[in-house]
Amino acid sequence: MREKVGLSTMFLISTLLYSSVLPLRAQSGAILRGMVALESQRAPIHGASVLIVELGRSTLTDAEGAFELSNLPAGNYTVVVHLRGGSVKQQKVQLNAGETTTLNFHAGPKTEATLESINLPAKAKASLEELFESGSRVAKGSFDPSSSRPVIQGTPSAAQQGSGAPPPVTAKEVVVVRSQTADKADSATLRTLRAQIDELKADYEKRIQGLETQLEEIQKQLLQAAPESVGEPTSQPDGKVVQTIPGALNPAISVVGNFVGRVDNGKVFNSDLDRIDNKMNLREAEIDMRVPIDPYADGVLIASLESETPGSFSADVEEGYVNIKKLPFLDHPPLGLRLKVGRFRPAFGKFNVLHTHDLPQTFRPLPTEEFLGEEGFIQNGISGNFFIPTPWDDRSSLDGTIEVLNGGDIALSPSIRGRASYLGHLRWFRTFKDAHNLELGWSHYLHPSGNQVASANLDGIDFMYRWKPLRQGEWKSFLLGGEWMMARRAYPEALEPIDVARAINDAGLLPGTGKPAGYSVFTQWQFDRRKYAGIRWDQTGTLFNPSLQRRSLTTYFSYYFSEFLRFRVNYEHRWSDFSTEDGRNSVFLELNWVFGSHPPEPFWVNK
Repeated sequence: MREKVGLSTMFLISTLLYSSVLPLRAQSGAILRGMVALESQRAPIHGASVLIVELGRSTLTDAEGAFELSNLPAGNYTVVVHLRGGSVKQQKVQLNAGETTTLNFHAGPKTEATLESINLPAKAKASLEELFESGSRVAKGSFDPSSSRPVIQGTPSAAQQGSGAPPPVTAKEVVVVRSQTADKADSATLRTLRAQIDELKADYEKRIQGLETQLEEIQKQLLQAAPESVGEPTSQPDGKVVQTIPGALNPAISVVGNFVGRVDNGKVFNSDLDRIDNKMNLREAEIDMRVPIDPYADGVLIASLESETPGSFSADVEEGYVNIKKLPFLDHPPLGLRLKVGRFRPAFGKFNVLHTHDLPQTFRPLPTEEFLGEEGFIQNGISGNFFIPTPWDDRSSLDGTIEVLNGGDIALSPSIRGRASYLGHLRWFRTFKDAHNLELGWSHYLHPSGNQVASANLDGIDFMYRWKPLRQGEWKSFLLGGEWMMARRAYPEALEPIDVARAINDAGLLPGTGKPAGYSVFTQWQFDRRKYAGIRWDQTGTLFNPSLQRRSLTTYFSYYFSEFLRFRVNYEHRWSDFSTEDGRNSVFLELNWVFGSHPPEPFWVNK
């Protein structure tokens, strides 16, 4: 009990510490900074106006001639500087998100320049005139005697300086005096703001130091009050002493429930030949336990209660494996190798690795059901995942997975008498312009012949394009993805979905020849924090007879009450060469809930 209270207190203090630091990290986007100085003397110019034309953002240089504009969107812009008593300067600049760009200006010997002397659009010149009037206090009423255009006042000419007589007071000089007075007011305002910012920073630093001191005291109290929570050192094969992890006896536990109600315009049967049309059912309940076993491995155990017929459940181990992150005799695993040993969902494509409650739609795509199984493909074996270096492109990554599995338990080759099977998956990922990324994958499953079981070969290609704009945060996204699968021959011995199997038996259909293939494509839009909507198209031939086709169109809308509760409405229409499912219209209402420690989110969710 002391340990749980202590860990909760540490979490509370850590959360408070993070929330105190967060305001200091609020800035994001690009930063533009630089200095404005005289070209001849390299002396800094104070009070020069700096304007980003396209954004309308402006500032004034300080006493050191320096300026800075922060939290700017990435892009190409025109920066214009107005130098009192000098000239108008402009430069082009490219800003990148999260980076600081330096841009310096040097004033030339000109004594006078007009807005029309710089190359800007008319709209931008109008904005610049307004800036000079309001921000820099240069009145539009300051005109050249021979022109109606606004003029930037420069330094006196050499003739005026050598005459010895004071020049007559003109309207231009009145403007300059007023501008200098305004400069003093602006400088005082800037000094006041800077003092307030410094005061806030000092206050936050003081609060952070206080919280760190409290955290240290609590940690000392925990060590004194609960020394038994420290793991006993254990000896390893290489003689090193390693601390056991206290959390190994306290796994993160999640419970997931999935409830589905359906409305159909025809009869629908499950694999037990029970009617399930127009029914409501607690389809699945899972208990997910994850724990760090020691510094070398993590453990995962997912037990499930599944129901195909309302009120009837079967218990199963959905997944149970250990993730070996490194080995005692290696400081760093080669190519970041991670081993998975146990029972798991093999890495074939994008959808097979997802549990039922994590799918973006209520049911799996038709090709996945046809080639892998109605619930996907689960098997016992060993999996190794490793990274492949890509020195030619620092914005991309490449990784491979090799798995050795038991034979059977896959729709393509269901017999458990089969020899060991092998699966390989290659994944390439690349980011384009920060907000866009693309993922491509290739999968291959091989089951050699033996033990009176024929060989099996299956290839798959998957892709996923994701758009998530940085400026709109975490709550906008667009996905376009899909999978394509193809087998080398027809498989009359395959385990077909129940709708296909019923039609084959009822009509006495004969096996066909050819190479069965199928594909699925879906797209999804995230409207805001809670709402997702999308559409999916499936088409596949059957393993029994590749010439017989099945097609479906699915639309869906998902609403998140919170990260622990999700509601979905799903509509599906089917076209099929099998009378048992042709013309079927189904509406599904799905409710998914989680309590306990939240498990990892699937790839299609953005939180």
